[in-house]
Amino acid sequence: MMNTTQINIKNLTSLWKEVALVTGDYTVSENTAIATINKGEWPNRIWSQKSNEVDIEKIKQLLENNKIGLTYAYFKEGENDKHSDFSMFRLKSIQYGMSLRLDKNWDTLFRLSFQEIEDKEGITIWTSNFEKAFGYSISDEVLQKTKDTISFFTITFEGERVGTVALYVTETVAGIHCLGVIPAMRGKGFAREIMQFVLNLAQKEGATIAVLQASERAKELYLSMGFQQDFLVENYSVKI
Repeated sequence: MMNTTQINIKNLTSLWKEVALVTGDYTVSENTAIATINKGEWPNRIWSQKSNEVDIEKIKQLLENNKIGLTYAYFKEGENDKHSDFSMFRLKSIQYGMSLRLDKNWDTLFRLSFQEIEDKEGITIWTSNFEKAFGYSISDEVLQKTKDTISFFTITFEGERVGTVALYVTETVAGIHCLGVIPAMRGKGFAREIMQFVLNLAQKEGATIAVLQASERAKELYLSMGFQQDFLVENYSVKI
């Protein structure tokens, strides 16, 4: 039986794989998986399918020899995890793998409107909002080719754009991704309301656990909502 860390990683890497298969390329060589797309910056990831079997030299070659800006995602599953030396790489960012058992309904203020994307115009609005919220882009093609299996929502408040969120359910696991609020709308409590909405939706779709990967800024909010921190995602690139 998988633990919450393994459940989280499986949902995340399944998402990367699904996107790559329809918009780019997905390959596995021994223990190393690569998910790339033809346009845009996401996912473009390399990861080791077993965190205790990391081929540093192979990953280094893959990062150095690609032309699309690949990122190596290392899943660190404990404070004593010292399997590999990544000093030859540049640490781009750290995310916090978190989980929450879904066993209650969340009350919301109903201030926000949620529109699931369906057409080209909706996709363009979503990707524009995402780039404002996160500072990098996801291509329109990704949404066009995956919107039947991944639910993408644009969020507004009194007609003004607020942000984005995506829900990717695998079996009974709800992966919450791309939850972002554009800078002009931050500090109003909207991120909490977005999370409440998507947690309620996930339960309606049969999920029993929610998983996500949070930034340092968002981690405290999710902890206050009952999420637990399970592991780290360390994102590496080549040193320039």
